[in-house]
Amino acid sequence: ILYSKEQGKILLAMKKRGFGAGKFNGFGGKVEARESILDASLREFEEESAASVAAESLTKRAILTFVFRGNPKVMQVHLYTGDLSALQGEPAETEEMKPQFFDIDAIPFDSMW
Repeated sequence: ILYSKEQGKILLAMKKRGFGAGKFNGFGGKVEARESILDASLREFEEESAASVAAESLTKRAILTFVFRGNPKVMQVHLYTGDLSALQGEPAETEEMKPQFFDIDAIPFDSMW
């Protein structure tokens, strides 16, 4: 999740397909073979936003575990944050996500996954 306390902005994206379609979320996805979790986060952000961010600008904040009723599969999410000033390029719509900036005090919680 990229945000700016000074600007009062956060970057989220509308998921366009697959699990969570039609909901806002952060960027991310599956870790590929021989890929670190951080490298997967950087790759997924670039694939989903058409922008990039340097690894050293991110801080790991949490590991979230999701358990779904009736589904034995557990989803683990590693949460990284960074400042919007670290953003390289302008986020743009991709096949999977439609990035959008929000005011921190207007995060669309009711429309999030």
